[in-house]
Amino acid sequence: MGRTAVFMMCSVDGYVARQDGAVDWHVTDEAFESFANRQLEAAEVLLLGRVTYELLAGYWPTATGRTADLINGMRKVVFSNSLRAVTWAGTTLVHGEAGDGLAALKAETAGELLLLGSSRLAAGLLRRGLVDEVRVMVNPVVLGGGQPLLAGMGGMMKLRLTGTEVFESGNVLQRYQPADGESG
Repeated sequence: MGRTAVFMMCSVDGYVARQDGAVDWHVTDEAFESFANRQLEAAEVLLLGRVTYELLAGYWPTATGRTADLINGMRKVVFSNSLRAVTWAGTTLVHGEAGDGLAALKAETAGELLLLGSSRLAAGLLRRGLVDEVRVMVNPVVLGGGQPLLAGMGGMMKLRLTGTEVFESGNVLQRYQPADGESG
């Protein structure tokens, strides 16, 4: 059975995007790119919500370099009830309840399923017990408002910190696992 990891970038004050949806504040450098590539190499399937899909599909198909090669060559699954078609090579569109779709994918996948961004989708999947690890890259930026990390969680869930990594840029990667039996 596959293992689901969620990866999101957020500001120090807990936002994944500005009010207008912009993510141009992400702190990226060579160390971040190396981390991103290792994360992509470890994943078997890339999972996306509609907004993240549209953002990435608008850039990566024409990009070049190692990261572009990795992301463009991966199997990608988009969960959306509003999209009617996807055009990015290697992408499958799944309509309906995302949790049911992910449960089926986990059953047929041996490796890691990596969900990028997609905070509302991540919250729903976490609530359903379908997420094995949450990775949050806290950027040394304060936005003062925007879209919150794990928007729509709708209740408390305790997590267990399993690791941290501090980057020279000031980014801090935090790794969490759901604490069994501790949601509320």
